[in-house]
Amino acid sequence: MFSNMLYVDLVPPDLITLSIAIKSCVAMRELLCGKIVHFHVLVNGFHSDLHLVAGLIDLHLKCDRTDDARKVFDAVSVKDAFVWTVMIDGCLRSWDSEDALILFAEMRAAGVRATSVTWTTLMAGFARMGLVSDILYMLHQMQLEGVRPENVCVCSILPAFSESAILKPGKEAHAYSIRMCFDSDLFMASAHVDMNAKCGNLDSAFRLFTHIEVKDTGLWNSIIVGHAIHGRCADALGLFDSMCDSGVRPNEITFTSVLSACSHAGEVDEGYRIFRSMVIEYGIVACHEHYACVVDLLARGGRLEEAYEIIQGMPARPMEDIWGAFLSACRTHSNSKLAMLMEEHIVSPENVSAEAGCHVVMLDIYAGNGRWRDVARLRTRIRDRGLKKKTGFSWIEIGDMVHTFHKADVSHPKSDQIYALLESLEAVNASVKASQMDSFLQREEAVLLC
Repeated sequence: MFSNMLYVDLVPPDLITLSIAIKSCVAMRELLCGKIVHFHVLVNGFHSDLHLVAGLIDLHLKCDRTDDARKVFDAVSVKDAFVWTVMIDGCLRSWDSEDALILFAEMRAAGVRATSVTWTTLMAGFARMGLVSDILYMLHQMQLEGVRPENVCVCSILPAFSESAILKPGKEAHAYSIRMCFDSDLFMASAHVDMNAKCGNLDSAFRLFTHIEVKDTGLWNSIIVGHAIHGRCADALGLFDSMCDSGVRPNEITFTSVLSACSHAGEVDEGYRIFRSMVIEYGIVACHEHYACVVDLLARGGRLEEAYEIIQGMPARPMEDIWGAFLSACRTHSNSKLAMLMEEHIVSPENVSAEAGCHVVMLDIYAGNGRWRDVARLRTRIRDRGLKKKTGFSWIEIGDMVHTFHKADVSHPKSDQIYALLESLEAVNASVKASQMDSFLQREEAVLLC
């Protein structure tokens, strides 16, 4: 229609027409059409309209043309907060937090006051990256500057607290929501249930959940997922039954959580029944996560042949987690025969997802069966392909900070003091054990002499 207007009816586009055309190009990621619209923006003298400029910047960013977006952005001499926010959002969606902060600083230096939308965009981007300490600082700074966080802002940062399992700032956000009467919003209530549940505060999560009259699928998922990931598998299954009884239709996320709960609870038959129900009754196409859960479920229960059939029937090549679950179960249940059947898939050059973890399990299985030549061959393969086992991380929350670390980690600025304290504790522990042993031997000697 836009082309007909230009080239058939010969009608020049006005501001509203160009605005609609740009929005359509952004929605469809049509860069070429967007450039044509951009040309008409310039020809018709609308290059100073900031909403059109913001739309053009957004188009280039959505089409992964960051450099072109920056050229359009830099060509505007006077920018409002909306234009700055669009450019900042583009940097954050490219996981470039440094450039986003530089732009934010430039905006403030230019005398443009950050709006609630700007702050929300910045914090939401940092939340996606899990940069919790930065979010807390921004939230504090935002309020110091007299900008009130709105419900969208609070909802956007709660997932960061959930994923990092930091409860205190999440509780503060909840208290703020109650003061501002945001808690009546269903999406906000679901976010708070999700945050409390994932942080292990299940009792509070359940109280919030029960006080919400109208419960949608997302809310049910939040409470079920929280119970499942914290080992309350029976409760998760009970909640799933209640969800179905209430007439709320479960979705893909629901079934992933329930299948995982069944696996960890050892409910093999129930889990397999739910998996079949998902496909047959609810018509949900099983994705990789569902297959991973059901393979783990069957393998943990020792039903390796059925797990193998599931793997063989998968529409796509299994990934590392499925291979790892199956092979670990083969090792646990001493079923080297089925493990050997997996060998050609694990060591295949086409299987780029098979990392060092699967190869290490195969090494154990080979060694357990005395296949030392295969052990040597697989070790050579691991070395030649540069495969390395993923490092396991632990974390501890101190105050409002989460500190992550791994074995022999020296990245912390106070690592020398930390290791010195650990050595001191080990020495104290050894001394206590020696003292306890001496006391035990003295008592035993006294008993023998009686």
